[in-house]
Amino acid sequence: MFFEKRYYRKYINNKFTCFETTQGESNLFISYEGNYSLDKVKRKVDTFLLEIRTILKDIVNRHEQFLTSLTPISINDPFLPEIILKMLKASQKALVGPWAGVAGAVAFYVGEKLLKEFNFNSLFIENGGDCFLISKNEISLGIFIPNLEKILPIKLPPGKWGVSSSSSKKGHSLSFGRTNLATVIVKNDPILSDCLATYFGNSTNFEDALKKLEKMKNTYDGLLISLKDKFIFDGKIFQDIFENVKK
Repeated sequence: MFFEKRYYRKYINNKFTCFETTQGESNLFISYEGNYSLDKVKRKVDTFLLEIRTILKDIVNRHEQFLTSLTPISINDPFLPEIILKMLKASQKALVGPWAGVAGAVAFYVGEKLLKEFNFNSLFIENGGDCFLISKNEISLGIFIPNLEKILPIKLPPGKWGVSSSSSKKGHSLSFGRTNLATVIVKNDPILSDCLATYFGNSTNFEDALKKLEKMKNTYDGLLISLKDKFIFDGKIFQDIFENVKK
C-alpha cells in the first residue's frame, strides 16, 4: 500500500510519545501525553483500528451506496452501529456522501475508545490530514498553507476538536474543486470537520466558496479556504486570532 509522504508528522513537541500504525488503507499517527507504555497503547490502537475497519467493511458490503454516493443518503436499518449513524448525520449536515467523513470517523472511533482505557493529558490522532485532538490543556498547532509555504499558528481551548483539511492539489481524496487548501475546525466532531472539509474543498472559485460558506454558517468553529491568491477566514477560532493581532 502506497502512502503519500506525511512530512508534517515530524513537527511535534518532544513531550509527546508518538508512533504510526497501518492497517490496509489506514495509516494513523498517534501522539499522547501520559505515563503509559508505547507498546500497551499501540496494542489498543491496533485493536480499535481493526474494529472500526471491520464495521466499515460490513456496512459497505451491505449498503454499497455508503461508499459510492457523493450526496447524503438514508439507510433503513435499525441495527446500524453508532459510528455509522454519526457519519450519516454529518454527511447530511455537510451535503456530501457519508464516505467523505471516513478518515475523521476512524480517528474519532479510535480516540474515544482509547479515552475509556487511558487517562491521557493529551491525545492527538491524525489520519491523512484529518485530526481528532483531545487535551486537558490549550492546544497549539499550525496549519500549513501550501501556496504561501507558510504555517499559520493557532491555539484551541482545552477539550475535543476535529481539525480536517482538503486540497485539490495534494492527497488522494476525491475533489472536484480548485482549492489550495480548505481547513475546517469543529468542536467535538472530527467526522463533521472531515465532511465539511470535503464540501468546502470542492469550491471551484472564490464566489463559489462564499456561497458554500453562507449555506454552512454556524456548522463549524473555524474555516480557512485558500484559492489561488485569495483567502477566506471565518468562525470564532480565526476571529480570536485576528482580535489578538489587533491588540
